[in-house]
Amino acid sequence: KIWSEGGDVLPDGTGAAKEANEVLGGVMECLGEGKGLVRTMEECVAWARIKFEEYFSNKIKQLVFSCPEDMKNASGAPFWSPPKRFPTAIVFDAEDPVHLSFIMAAANLRAQVYNINGYKPVRDANVFKAMLKKVTVAEFVPSKDAKIDTGEKKPEGEEDRMEVDEGSVVDQAKAAFGKLPGVGSFGGLKMSPLSFEKDDDTNFHMDFISAFANLRARNYSIEEVDFLQAKLIAGRIIPALATTTSLVTGFVCLELVKLLQHGNKAAFKDLQCNLAMPMLMQIDPEAPPKNVARTVKTKPDPVNHPEYEEEEDVVTLPKDGFTVWDRIVIDKGDLTVQEFLDWWKSEHGVSCTAFAVKIGDAARPFYNQFMSGTKANLPLKMSDVYKKYDPAFAGNFFLPECSIQDSDMNEVETPLVVFKFR
Repeated sequence: KIWSEGGDVLPDGTGAAKEANEVLGGVMECLGEGKGLVRTMEECVAWARIKFEEYFSNKIKQLVFSCPEDMKNASGAPFWSPPKRFPTAIVFDAEDPVHLSFIMAAANLRAQVYNINGYKPVRDANVFKAMLKKVTVAEFVPSKDAKIDTGEKKPEGEEDRMEVDEGSVVDQAKAAFGKLPGVGSFGGLKMSPLSFEKDDDTNFHMDFISAFANLRARNYSIEEVDFLQAKLIAGRIIPALATTTSLVTGFVCLELVKLLQHGNKAAFKDLQCNLAMPMLMQIDPEAPPKNVARTVKTKPDPVNHPEYEEEEDVVTLPKDGFTVWDRIVIDKGDLTVQEFLDWWKSEHGVSCTAFAVKIGDAARPFYNQFMSGTKANLPLKMSDVYKKYDPAFAGNFFLPECSIQDSDMNEVETPLVVFKFR
């Protein structure tokens, strides 16, 4: 989108431009920050070594420089008092197994993202040690102007000054956009995003997380954990015996068979079991939880004004509520976007103020009353709008995510919406 629409894709609002600036910074880093695309494993190792220095040394040195050990807070009490821990920067040592594990995992993951030389994992520690000897790391000099968020309330008037400083982020975003290389310079670049998989011990995912977590723990003198403990924490795994798992799986399959046979609802059962006792008990399942109309109370400022509460009415459609099994099915043919909006008004007396459809990994806005660009979709068929984002789409339905309001401007919650057009 950035290269197809040019600078017009950049938003004008300060907050949105700040987010765009961060995105563009990430894009620049992926493209080598003007130094050329990543092509070799040596470059991946150099990147990993610099990231090690940034994460576990430079940032800690800056924090210690800005907030020294004897620093006092606004009330005069020591800033570094429990639960805060005074950190220590880590000096890189290629002979330290945790240091080297971080480098090996980070470099392999980056090489996999960039599909370097068809990507074949490198696991020889001596190869990495040899590559690390060629990496030069710049000396870090702490900045006197660095802003550290200490979590304390800022002096009166300082927030305003910070807002003025942030006013330049729009220009920063546009300047970052101007530094992006042309599409023609990418060559045959094919980047592959990685999906986290904790159960594959050969993909370097858990190696990276375990090493990163232990190094950060070492910064703050926190007890480190082994690989298995890190895996359990990352996956929030509850250990289970294979026999119990097999038993539960068998009973789940039994319930699925009942479902396929369209059996009587009374035939379905919940199961409670404990093989240590042993105990096995089948009970009638409870009804699924129901979303119903309610009044939600919130405290906008619980610290300074805990007594003040705001109330918001939440309405449901249907009015008597719905469960996760309910659906709103719109089967009126291939409506236009305007006809889709009108359907909500005529059928249920509510207004659809915006809706989007998840296509791939992104939610694509079909209509939003606050986005003028989406008004061009109003006369278009819903399927045609979908095909703008996915020309190969051959299905007969999709699932719009709708924002609904009633006549009193209350939020209306709905079950899953299914739009059929064939």
